Amino acid sequence: MVVCRNIVMLLVTMLLPPHVATEIVPHVWYSARLTAGMVQSLQESVKPLIVDVVGKIVGKSSSVLLSKTWTFGTSVVSVRLYKEQWNFLLAMLEKGHRVDVTEKSRQDMMLNDTRLDFRERHLFKLPPSRRVCTSRMWKDGILLPFGSRLEEFSFPNPTLFDPETSSWLQKESADPIEGWPLEIVRGLSAKYGTPDRDLYGLLYFYVREKLTAFCNKIANSKMLFHFYCTDASTLGSLIDKDLKFDRVEVANIVDRTYLGLKKTLMTCGSLLKSPSTNPHAVLVALFMAAVDEVADGLGPDYMMEHMISASPKTQRFIRGHKNLHKYHPTWIRVIAANDIFRDNDFLFKHYMKQVDFDKAGRETKMKMKEKNTVMEAWPYRFTKKAGEPGAQKAFDLLESSGGVGSERYVEWVRSERALEFLSNASNETLGACIVGLAAVTWLVLERVGLVLIGERALWEE
Repeated sequence: MVVCRNIVMLLVTMLLPPHVATEIVPHVWYSARLTAGMVQSLQESVKPLIVDVVGKIVGKSSSVLLSKTWTFGTSVVSVRLYKEQWNFLLAMLEKGHRVDVTEKSRQDMMLNDTRLDFRERHLFKLPPSRRVCTSRMWKDGILLPFGSRLEEFSFPNPTLFDPETSSWLQKESADPIEGWPLEIVRGLSAKYGTPDRDLYGLLYFYVREKLTAFCNKIANSKMLFHFYCTDASTLGSLIDKDLKFDRVEVANIVDRTYLGLKKTLMTCGSLLKSPSTNPHAVLVALFMAAVDEVADGLGPDYMMEHMISASPKTQRFIRGHKNLHKYHPTWIRVIAANDIFRDNDFLFKHYMKQVDFDKAGRETKMKMKEKNTVMEAWPYRFTKKAGEPGAQKAFDLLESSGGVGSERYVEWVRSERALEFLSNASNETLGACIVGLAAVTWLVLERVGLVLIGERALWEE
C-alpha cells in the first residue's frame, strides 16, 4: 500500500500543474475523504497509465518483476512491480467505495469504544487547544484549517482503504503531525495567517509549501525515479552493481525486530561509496527500540531506580502532581514522562555491547562514526533544566511530539576494502524508489519504503 500511494502521489505531481497537484496531494496523503474534483483528477490522470500497464501484462508471469517507464519533460519515472502489485495498484484506483461504509470502518478504528482509555491518555498530555484539534482530526479525518467547510469532501480516499473490503488501512495512532517538525510548524502562524494553535491548519499550509518547492524542483531538474516493492535480499540484483550512493538512510530496520544491524550493514553497506571516492559518504541508521529493549531487560530493580531518579525532575515540569493516588491521570502522566529523563547513553552503550557493534562493523567492513555529521545522535533529547528560559515550553513540546528521547541515530562509513556483496538478509518487504537528483546519490531505506536517489547519467552509462 505504501509504495502504491507513493507512486500515485508522484504521478500526480508529474501529470498536473503545480497549483493543482499541491491541492490534491496533501489530501491523498493525509485525508480520509476527497472532493469530487480530486477523485476525477486521479481517474483522468493517473488511472489511465495504470490501466495501460495492467492490460499489457495479462499474460505475464506472476513471479517476475514487470517494468514500466514514463517520461515527463526532463524527469523519468520507472516502476518495477510484480503482477499482483500492479493489479492492486489499479484496484486501489478503480474501487468505488461507499462513503458510509468507509467512514464506519475508519471510525471503528479511530474512535472505538474499547480504546477510549488509550485516546484519553494521549489527549491528557496535550495542551487544551491541541486536544480539540486532535479530537477533530480523529472525528473528521480531513487535513484542513480548523473550521473549514467539509461538505465537498464526500468521496473516500481510495488509497487509504482496502480495495476488497473498504477497511481503513491506517492504525489508530497515525497522526500527520508526527511526520513533521512540530516546533517549526507551530512557528508559522504569522507566515500563513493561521492561528498558532490551529496545528493541523498550519501543517496543511506547510505541506503545500514543501510540495510546491518539490514541484518546482522536478520541473527544473533532470530526475529519475525508480520504484520497487520487494524484499531486502533481492536489492543487490535490482540495482546496477556500479552504482554507489553518497548517502544511505536505512531508518529503523536495524532494530532487532526487523533486519538487525549486521544484516542491514551487509545489505546496504556495499551500496555506499568508498571514502576514497567520497569521504563524506555515510549510512544513517535509526535505532528506535534499542533503549527500551535494554531498559525492559534490566528488570524491576532498574525500573525502580530509574523512577526514583527521574520522578523529581519530571514533577518540576508537571503541575498538580502532589498527594495523588497512583491511578490519578496526572500521576500516570508523570510516570510516562519519566523516560524523558532516562540515562539513554548508558542504556545504548549496553545495547552496543549486546549486539556487538564492533564485530558487526568488522564483518561487514563498515565503521561507526564517532561523531554524527548528518543527523543529531539524539534528536529528541531533552537538555534543559527546570527554571531555565524556554524549559517548560520545550518539555511540553517534547511530551506532545510523539518522541520520547530514546531515538538514536548512528552513522556508518565504508572501510576502503568494503565487501562487494549482499547477504541473503531477510524477507522484510521493502518499497523502493530510485530518484535522480543533481550529482548526489541518496538511498533511503525503510521497513515499508525504499528511496534510492542518484544522478540520471548513472543509469545511462
